[in-house]
Amino acid sequence: QSSKDNKTVFFLFCIRDNDCQHSPDSTVNSWYQSIFEMPLKHITLANLSEDGVNAMVSDTLCLFPRLTRPLSRVLHRKALGNPFFVWQTLKVLQKEGYLYHSLRGTMRRWMWDMDKISELRLSENVLDLLIRQMDILPSDLKMGLEVASCIGAAVSMTVLGILSSHL
Repeated sequence: QSSKDNKTVFFLFCIRDNDCQHSPDSTVNSWYQSIFEMPLKHITLANLSEDGVNAMVSDTLCLFPRLTRPLSRVLHRKALGNPFFVWQTLKVLQKEGYLYHSLRGTMRRWMWDMDKISELRLSENVLDLLIRQMDILPSDLKMGLEVASCIGAAVSMTVLGILSSHL
């Protein structure tokens, strides 16, 4: 089989260990345990400290750490240092207009309103945040994912092609 015939899919799943421990009978936990039957690379990441979150936010927004510290404190408190959750929360804040790039005057940089962000009810865990993001996917894509999920944990490219032509 040539390398151009080799089709692979990269799938990233991120979950806090304590999410599985607190609800061992949950659907997510059952699914999480079942995926280890497949050949996967399991990578464990430690949570970031508040300074680590600030470094991440500072690098992402290309701003000095002293400017991003208040935002980073809120993100660290919400995400408990989970780097994936921090990243996803930043994306949600930007998408919903709480984090925006200002082109006015001489301060052309990322800006945010700490009062609004502090009052904002953000998801308490990664799963809620991902569900919120999946809810805004186009309806035909959601339908395709629902149908594909009924087929099983792995779906061939042939099946995806058939699904995409019929949805």
